[in-house]
Amino acid sequence: MKNLKMMMALSMMMTLTACDYAERREFEKERSDAGYQAAMAEYKTGRLDAAVDGLLKVVKRAPLNSSARFQLACLQQDHVKDYPAAYCNYSEYLLQEPSSDKAKLAVERLALCEKDMAKALAKKYGIVSSAAIAEEYQRLESEFKRVSEINNANQKELSELRRNMANLTAENERLKKHIKSFGEEEKEREIVKLDKNALMNEFDDGLNDNREEVKSEIEELREEEAEERTDLSEDINAIREDDAGASEEAPPIKVETPVATPKVAKSKDEDAAGIFGKSSRAPIEKPETYVVQDGDTLYKIAIKFYGKSSAWQLIREANKATISTDGRVKVGQTIVLP
Repeated sequence: MKNLKMMMALSMMMTLTACDYAERREFEKERSDAGYQAAMAEYKTGRLDAAVDGLLKVVKRAPLNSSARFQLACLQQDHVKDYPAAYCNYSEYLLQEPSSDKAKLAVERLALCEKDMAKALAKKYGIVSSAAIAEEYQRLESEFKRVSEINNANQKELSELRRNMANLTAENERLKKHIKSFGEEEKEREIVKLDKNALMNEFDDGLNDNREEVKSEIEELREEEAEERTDLSEDINAIREDDAGASEEAPPIKVETPVATPKVAKSKDEDAAGIFGKSSRAPIEKPETYVVQDGDTLYKIAIKFYGKSSAWQLIREANKATISTDGRVKVGQTIVLP
């Protein structure tokens, strides 16, 4: 059995050797052609155009000369750039010599020739090649990915801004309701009674910062009111004394002057009553705008131009873009008087 296998392997080797020998003999015969020899001599000396012409004559005279056809195809591809002619000669060579030592090289060159021919045709007729399309597609895909990442980041930021906007809108509505509830005319005529805990919760930021200032302003207003009443009482009595037609027995008019009370800590209810109550001081002529002076507060400005301290809420609402919710103003700030 082993001997039989050895004999079969030896037979196959002899057959392949014989075929290879016959193929070599055939190539040697093709290359010994005078026209082929002359063309290759031109090639070696660098006269490539002459070599192409010589190989064309050989192929035309002997179409089965595969050696001449392969060399001609290489020169047409590399030197002449005649890709269709090179493609045809490579294909014909593979039909004639599919198992030669140059068959693999011919297949590779045939593939390159196809690409070069496609590029040449695309350039000639203004057609974008598949390679260029693929490159452009890759570039666009990368750009789309980059833009998508930016868009996703912007979407996240937009969502966050929308949430913040919703919170601000809700807070704004709450403040509007709060201001409206304290800005009604009916509540200006009555003493505002606020629960201690509610006052601390609702006006913690504003009243905690301005509590001492509000107390001082209330005391100043009370002292000014007492002085005005004293002056008024003195003026009336002086007029009565100077009036000759007045009765001597008429008792002098006495305006009751409140006794100045010491500055003691007051409850938040008393503070609120002073803030939202009316002032006895008559308002002066109101301009359209007013520049905040040193020592001004919204309460003082409201009393100055409206005659009531509760009007500070109207001023703050008209200037809500520039005045914070606690009503604090800055010297030199221009505000609108509604």
